[in-house]
Amino acid sequence: MSATIEEDENANELQFGNINFEEVETLTNDEMYLVLVKRHNAGVSNELFDQTFAYVERVATTKINHDVEALTLDLRQKLGYLTLQRVGDGKRIPLHKYEISCLANFIKDDDTSVDEILSLVPSMSRFPVDQIEIAINIVTEAKERAGSGL
Repeated sequence: MSATIEEDENANELQFGNINFEEVETLTNDEMYLVLVKRHNAGVSNELFDQTFAYVERVATTKINHDVEALTLDLRQKLGYLTLQRVGDGKRIPLHKYEISCLANFIKDDDTSVDEILSLVPSMSRFPVDQIEIAINIVTEAKERAGSGL
């Protein structure tokens, strides 16, 4: 059974077993913060929840509901419409929803490097460095606007 799982799941190749990312929406850390803060305020508490809540609270870009919605929409639209030139054949292709979610969650500030992204999201290696930098800049700029209240 584990051999089947290993064959069907490979994030480097954007293979996720039975999960079809076209049918599900992933949450950003900011959205997860809003979900967990409601549960926290309702008195939910156990070790795993508390650790998860503390982490998401620490990494969330913004914690204001309207700002979270605006930032998430901005990132999904800009990254969703972005097409990057693939290494090898030069074909312009869109980012996968998984990659969009990872970029939204892993890029925290303007010193995020391409090497960092490649270590966290290996499937991005299908794009040249300059193309990955475009995606990093989009996320960085959107998060800076959200952080400044613009």
